[in-house]
Order: sequence, then C-alpha cells, then structure tokens
Amino acid sequence: MRELFKQRDGTTSIAEAVAPRNDVLIAIIACHAMTQRIKDVRDSWIPEIKGRADYKFFFGRTKDTGRMQYPDEVFLDVDDSYNGLPDKIKAVCKWSLEHGYKHVFKVDDDVLVFPDRLLRSGFRSHDFIGSFRGPSGGYLAGYPSGGPGYWLSEKAMRIVADAKPNGDWAEDRFVGNALAQAGIKCHNDQRYRIPMSGTTILKDTGQDAVISLCCHPPAQIDVLTIHKNRRNGRIVIPPISPRPKKTYKLLIAIKSCNANADRRQACRETWLQALKNVEYKFFIGQPEGKETDAIYLDCGDSYESLPEKTRSLIRHAYDRNFDFVYVCDDDTWTDCGKLLKTDFDQHDYVGFARPDYVHGGAYWLSRKSMEIIVKDRDPFATTREDLYVGKTLTSHGIAKKHDVKYIPVIGRGEPNRRNEFISLHGLSPVAMRAFQLRYIWS
Repeated sequence: MRELFKQRDGTTSIAEAVAPRNDVLIAIIACHAMTQRIKDVRDSWIPEIKGRADYKFFFGRTKDTGRMQYPDEVFLDVDDSYNGLPDKIKAVCKWSLEHGYKHVFKVDDDVLVFPDRLLRSGFRSHDFIGSFRGPSGGYLAGYPSGGPGYWLSEKAMRIVADAKPNGDWAEDRFVGNALAQAGIKCHNDQRYRIPMSGTTILKDTGQDAVISLCCHPPAQIDVLTIHKNRRNGRIVIPPISPRPKKTYKLLIAIKSCNANADRRQACRETWLQALKNVEYKFFIGQPEGKETDAIYLDCGDSYESLPEKTRSLIRHAYDRNFDFVYVCDDDTWTDCGKLLKTDFDQHDYVGFARPDYVHGGAYWLSRKSMEIIVKDRDPFATTREDLYVGKTLTSHGIAKKHDVKYIPVIGRGEPNRRNEFISLHGLSPVAMRAFQLRYIWS
C-alpha cells in the first residue's frame, strides 16, 4: 500500500499523503465498479500534489463487505451508481464543510489534473469556477462541465449541500442550477478541457495551458497513458482507431397494442422514415389485425400482459436468427442514425439503467440475452416487462450497460442534431410529430 501514495523521491508516507494540511480539498468522484481508474490516478498526477492540498476519493455504498477502505478514501451513504451523482456531490459538500475545507475542486476519476496549474489558477477569487456551457435538458441555468472539474467555495458548498433534489440525474447541471437560483454565477475558465474526437495536440505550457483533461470518450484514452505521453510542452492524444463494424442482422421491435394505432402511425410518419436497411416490426397481442408491419403475438394485449408480450417478441427475434434487437415503446422517438452508430454490439444489455433493470422505453439485447430469456424456465413474476427482463438477465450474470443517451422520461433533455442523445420516451402522437419538426430544425 505504501507504493500507492509514495512521492517520486520515495519519501512520503501514507499518513503524510492523506493527513489534513490546509483548507483546500481535491474531491475525486469515484465508484466501486471502476477500480482501475483509481489506480491510474494514484499512479499519475496524485504524487504531483506534493502536500499543497488534500485529496480524497469519494465512493457511495457497496455490497462488498470485504472491501478495504484506504486512508485516502471516503465511503458515503449514497447510491454509488451514475444516477446517484447529485446525492453524492451533496454528500461530498457536507463532508468537506464538516472537515473544515474552504475550497473544493470536484473532479471525476477519469481526468488528468495538473496540480501546479490547478493550485495557481486563482480559485480563491470566485465561488464557482469551471468550463461553462449553456443550459440543457429543459433546465434554466448553464453550468460547467462536471467531467474536467469545477471549484466550489465554502459559500457555494453550503448551498449545494442544502439544495433540494430537482429530479435531475446530471450532477453538474444540478449544481449549476442550484447555485444560479442562489445568485451565484459560474466563472468561465476554458482550461478545464474535454478533448473532442480528432484532437491530437493540446498546449502544455504557458498561461493558457490545460489545467485538467477529461479522458473518457470521446477522448478514448486513459489518464495514465496521456500522463506518460506528454512531450516538449505538448499533450499528445493519439488518433482514435475506428472499430471495424461487422454486419449484423438487426431488428427494431416496437411494443404496441391494438388500442394504440395512432401511436404506431406517428412512429411511421416520424422517426421510422429515417430507418434504412434494418427491419422493424410493431408487436401486438390478440386479437389479430391487418397491419402489414405488425406481428400479432399469441398473448394478451393489456398492460399486465407486457412481460408475456416481451418474452414472445424476443422469441420471435431469436427464432429468426437476429443478432441484436432494439426494444422500444410505441411512444418512444429514436434517432436511427445515432442508434446504429453506438457500441451496442459490445454489450448484452444496454439502455438507461435503474438499480434492477434497464428502463423499458428503449434498450438493446444481444442474442445471448435473447437466448436466456427464451430458455428461462422460471419467469420473474411482475407486470412490469422491463423489471422482468432485468431480473431475468441479472440472475444469469448479464450486466447492465448504463447509457444516458436513451432518455427515459420527458424533462431530462432531448435529442437534437448537435448532441449525442438517441431516444426520448413518453411522447403522445401529437408530441411526437411536433418533436420531429423541432429535431429537423435543431
């Protein structure tokens, strides 16, 4: 363990590395599922702090009772998933205030930080600092991108710690809106960076040099690699090698019912117009109708019959040798172009994840997952088809891949041509047609 905290000259002990020193804390937001990221941070930029600030890794709850807690780690009594980030940042602020810190730099665990520049960045002159962006998701205030990090003063921390949840899943947006309501504006500093795809060189010297660099996609390279590849005043990000795409047999399976003919027509008139070279079908229960793009399954057609209907549509896809099936509701709008460019083929179960399942508005299943559901002999008893799918797959060791780009409810943002969001669930036929026009002009 001593090696994890040792300075380059080998003289710093564990106690020296984590003992409180001053009023500045670097709060690194972590989760129990991403232990390699923690190691990369410890092996790269943590030794460069050199005692000029304190740092801690902040985790949520874990079911692993044998998990060792190291001296530079804090376990908070909050959800450790992506959806729990707003509660986690509130808890981080409360913990920091209780331990006497006046300034906190919140940063994610996939970020390369340059401590020299960070601690000379003028953070004491403002209550709230970061790389500012405009409003999103229907929320009024702009906010700094949370990945590369932002500074909070003691005043700002107290506001965030006391802020009431507003239903937002995005921690940075939650913080920005809470502070804006209290009259605190973000001081824009673009040295906190998210490199975009195609960027190869960033400035590593001078007044405008990068302070922090978010290394999750689209950068697609880890903290340790970038830290090692700094050369001659430059940060070099290797070009991304495109992953060769295989040709898959895909099905777009839209759950519907006999009563929802207006919803199906809205789908046909809007997002299905953009679907090329991929088969789609509406899946409906009995009694059988005459729509040529619908499959009438031998099952009930009520809401309570959805688990049975879902299992039947998955059997339909499995028996016809589809490799992947995209399952969505008839009130879900989807950007087909973005959908087919995702890495759905790298996972067995993808969508907006809840604790026990992926939201039923839109999700991908691999052939492996289809086979599990088709062959399962002990169906989980519930009237909620997404919970049924989630419980069944989890019991067979299939992990959920959380992807926020599949928006589960109205009010959490919406797809447009300039962002990465893929789907939006919960649209009436009128709203779906209106959204289609809004998207075209976005």
